[in-house]
Amino acid sequence: MCETQEHQSSKIAYQQLTVHTIGGGGVEDLCSHIDDAVPCWALLRCEVPEAGLVDEKIVAIACHDINADKSLSAQVLQCLGRADATLRVAHGRELKEKLGKSLKGALDEATYPGNFELSVEQALSDVGSEMNTLNWLLLEPSKLDVHHAGSGGLDELKEWLSVDKVMFGVLRFSFPRTFSAPPIVKYLFIHWIGPKVSVVRRGQWNTKLEQASEKLRTSCDFAFRKTAYDLEDLVLGNLIEELGRVTCITSSDTRQLSVEWYREGLSAASSAIASQALVCPSDETVVIPSHQLHQCSSIPFLRESAQYAIDMVRAGRQWKWVLLTMAEYKIPSSGGA
Repeated sequence: MCETQEHQSSKIAYQQLTVHTIGGGGVEDLCSHIDDAVPCWALLRCEVPEAGLVDEKIVAIACHDINADKSLSAQVLQCLGRADATLRVAHGRELKEKLGKSLKGALDEATYPGNFELSVEQALSDVGSEMNTLNWLLLEPSKLDVHHAGSGGLDELKEWLSVDKVMFGVLRFSFPRTFSAPPIVKYLFIHWIGPKVSVVRRGQWNTKLEQASEKLRTSCDFAFRKTAYDLEDLVLGNLIEELGRVTCITSSDTRQLSVEWYREGLSAASSAIASQALVCPSDETVVIPSHQLHQCSSIPFLRESAQYAIDMVRAGRQWKWVLLTMAEYKIPSSGGA
């Protein structure tokens, strides 16, 4: 008996994201499988009429009451990956109505602007700190809330730019130096005007330009600003070349600013993140950025089957949605007191 108790006390609990149901119907089909008593998350692929054509959108959904752990929910939404809209509902019966509003463009109250729940203040503080792994941030145009933020530099930032929206962002360039000298750090302000944004929306959202600039400037000074209408306007080599022209860098380094030097900084940051990785069951490794470590006591990870289901929904196969729930999984600890 005592031996059993000792064994139980040596186990570590992980939160694993598992498939509850997967289906090929529409939102009504998904709603019929939601149990309001259990926090759940879903990824839904739905068709949206747009300018006489039918376009497909990916929607991430969090369904739980207001007392649920928002930090944990944010981690789960991160696991689901990029979405065109992210909804939070307290009950499954609310989903159809809120989905209709979000896909008609009424995002302000129906959805989070992206699937990133870090507050604007915290995200700005993190990007503005040379020691933090977050190195870019995008604001959505309606309320200037966080659309998304990340640690992967310009390439990752570009993945989150919406072709049908105006967005405002900041990117941190970090060039590491030798002999324990602090890195050279510069910031770029990005004004993104998507190639498919309507004329009316463009006019409405562009009025927020200076307000967005002032908000972002509270945490960092911009070396220069860039207005981009297409991803080709955000080529890394061109931006670094422009950065070199507009800034006067004084350091003991004789190196010229370059793509290679910038990527050295990203590589160093990635190594720092990797050192904080958590090894979970089934030989899966979950990398947790340092800015998220303090947010929740238990970190969710995807089972291989759940990742496969998410990939199937995204691929446009027969499955149109996947519903996921959280389960506790315990494994023996590696020892210690």
